[in-house]
Amino acid sequence: MLSGAQLLQGFDERLARAEREAAAAQAEAERLAARRDALRAAEAEALRGLAQLRLDALRQTPTRGLPQRRYRSGAGPAGHRTGSTSTSRHRPCRQPAA
Repeated sequence: MLSGAQLLQGFDERLARAEREAAAAQAEAERLAARRDALRAAEAEALRGLAQLRLDALRQTPTRGLPQRRYRSGAGPAGHRTGSTSTSRHRPCRQPAA
């Protein structure tokens, strides 16, 4: 049979082991959180760089090949007359068949 002192010593040993495991788990969680934050920062920097590359490419690319719509004089792209209070809608002019 165990004495009271032996029983308390066993409890103390198990409690100390549990505290060490908890501290190790906490340290690992903090290490992983720091790594996650560093990876997120690196990802954000990479995405900023990619966005800058795309923006530079768009600025250098001419807009040739895109269809240009022609409108009757005074009609805007939405079919509304510009510079006029008229409420009538106008259609874009038809392009001659090529």
